[in-house]
Amino acid sequence: MDKRGYLWLLVLLLVFPVSAADTTGSIRLHMSYQGAPVAGGKVILYDVTQQYGSVSIEEMVLFAKSGMLDGVIQEVGTDGTICFSNLEKGIYLLVQNPAADGYYPVKPFCISIPITVGDQLQYQIEAFPKLEPLPETELPQTGLIRFPV
Repeated sequence: MDKRGYLWLLVLLLVFPVSAADTTGSIRLHMSYQGAPVAGGKVILYDVTQQYGSVSIEEMVLFAKSGMLDGVIQEVGTDGTICFSNLEKGIYLLVQNPAADGYYPVKPFCISIPITVGDQLQYQIEAFPKLEPLPETELPQTGLIRFPV
């Protein structure tokens, strides 16, 4: 096995430590802008454990949009949160489509279950994606028109 193979094995052991307990996890997203919850839009969760590391996130998103990956869709609640629960250990891609009214979609991102925080494994993940509002579409008045001319 070459150095790259050993490195990949080490990464797998760190991400998926051997454990006697069969633990599932969850991913809770908090959608807010300037402290206010943003409701609406949908988030799709894809299990990309098999694809992760062999292709980029952009390629995984293309696979997902073309129907090559199966996903779980949930709508963002009125409190701006969404929770995917009972998730097996793995790597998950989250894609927002459609976005909440008045906002750009969140950029797709991956989350691992579990993650390591200090020397502890965390199975309940809290994420706070960055939301950006769409620009205002109202045009300013630039002159005065008088009719009839």
